[in-house]
Amino acid sequence: MSTPFPLRHEVTRIRRAPGPLDELGNDTTIESRTRVTVAGWAMPTTDEPKIAGHERRTVTLELYAPTSVFEVGDAVEIPGRDDVLEVIGEPENYESNPFGWKPGLEVVNLAGIQ
Repeated sequence: MSTPFPLRHEVTRIRRAPGPLDELGNDTTIESRTRVTVAGWAMPTTDEPKIAGHERRTVTLELYAPTSVFEVGDAVEIPGRDDVLEVIGEPENYESNPFGWKPGLEVVNLAGIQ
């Protein structure tokens, strides 16, 4: 789907999948990294912290990304930040609004990895 907004920023999406058991029988994870172009990001600016996801974690950053690119459990590296953030909760998609406008973007809530 195309978006009327310019996608000017690149981030790295880290998708995790279960890997084979290691030599001690422990679960392992396989990570794949993909460069993704997004519209931008911002810190939530409210008096109260923004809480998202099943675990009710505090949102550190909101990422404005094309729809269906990120999913729960993905991690994201943002340029200029030293930490890796994790997608928490389902991305907020407003495509079914009452005005018929389809921005082609969704809000992806990110928090520090726990």
